[in-house]
Amino acid sequence: NFDDPRLFDPHRYSVIAKHPSVLEIYAKTLQKSNILTQQEHEQTLLKESQALQKIHEAVSRGKYSPKHDMEWSNIPKASTNSNITKTNVSAAKLLALGKALTSLPDDFHPHPTVKRILAARRKSYVDGKDIDWGGAEALAFASILADGVHVRVSGQDVERGTFSHRHALVADMETCRAYIPLCKLKKDQAPFRIINSSLSEYAVSGYELGYALSMKNCLVIWEAQFGDFSNGAQVIFDQYLSSLEKRWSCQAGLVINLPHGYDGMGPEHSSGRIERFCQCANEDDAVPKYITSPKKVSMSDDALLESEIQKSNWQVCFPTTPASYFHLLRRQVMRSFRKPLINFYSKAFLRAPNLSKISDFSETEYFQPVIDDTSVKKESVKRILLCTGQIYFHLVKHRDAMPNAKDSVAVIRIEQLSPFPWKHLHTVLTKYPTKATIAWAQEEPKNMGGWAHIRTRLKNYARATDR
Repeated sequence: NFDDPRLFDPHRYSVIAKHPSVLEIYAKTLQKSNILTQQEHEQTLLKESQALQKIHEAVSRGKYSPKHDMEWSNIPKASTNSNITKTNVSAAKLLALGKALTSLPDDFHPHPTVKRILAARRKSYVDGKDIDWGGAEALAFASILADGVHVRVSGQDVERGTFSHRHALVADMETCRAYIPLCKLKKDQAPFRIINSSLSEYAVSGYELGYALSMKNCLVIWEAQFGDFSNGAQVIFDQYLSSLEKRWSCQAGLVINLPHGYDGMGPEHSSGRIERFCQCANEDDAVPKYITSPKKVSMSDDALLESEIQKSNWQVCFPTTPASYFHLLRRQVMRSFRKPLINFYSKAFLRAPNLSKISDFSETEYFQPVIDDTSVKKESVKRILLCTGQIYFHLVKHRDAMPNAKDSVAVIRIEQLSPFPWKHLHTVLTKYPTKATIAWAQEEPKNMGGWAHIRTRLKNYARATDR
């Protein structure tokens, strides 16, 4: 035994070895009190030992599945086919929810800034345009709650939102009472909980993982104040979240929200470490056969990707628009299975000019893992820039400022990094000339961000499709 403590402390552990165990001491105490007989004690030990041995043998044969609560009994395991549910919501329903989200009691006295934010948010709902990140998130939460699904959000300063974009809880400036519009949508709505947590990422993320494990019908979100702070929860990600199904035979739809972006705030407030989460993804970088095979795939692009997600250990996404975030959150709870989501979002583009129209929520039916560039004529494009996250806005701004590049450079967003959306990207790229060069752009250093994850996939794709 390489871990035998007698090798370095023989006397102490000889004394310990002769000392009766806690079980033996407790059994004798029960016997003296006439609660348990020696025979009953021995029978219980034998019964439990045999049960454990039986489970051990089943595990060794790979034929053991742990029992879960009844709530999880109908959750399917990974399969090659997966039904996909539309995530859009009618404009009329969104308007009704939007009005409820921006209504306060008549005798309530909000801060002037919050009052202005809610008024602007209400106007965006009524006008059906200019919906920002906080407004889209509120609509996602409200529509999920209205469908009977519990929503729970925790993290540092999540009630207001670190970047003052959420304002889920509104305080009365005169009485200090709190009002949460998401709790007042309608009488038969599901519960909504939002909790400002302590500055202990490991403890809080671990608790929320436990909550997500026990509650299937719940959208559970843990949000880091800045993406960098997720390193305090690294053990939760590495030991549990990334291996829930393979190692622990469990499913959970926990969402990890990580603000990410190089906005001049220094090394502790810039990066959620996209590269780390992509490295933990259990997917291959080989081009799937359905890309190169002339045989048509019977499944739609969205259903095909949903099947890939079901077989993955987690999802890594970086939505760039408020509507994209809306569909991503709804997808988490509307599917038949549960899968962890690592969700990065920009700190700098939570407001204008990054806005969405109501039609993006009501007419777009699914989360779009790849967003094409609709501003260019495909036949004129000579260079295709692929990117993820907020650098998209910087790339478009610089491209449009260059007369020679405006019509010849397309900027395509990859909103989901893992599982890699092969079919969606292939569908988009086939619209462009085969001679157009493809490049990857990112704001992170070369050994960070999505490049290491994307590099081999792009090379393999180029070889497989002769681009």
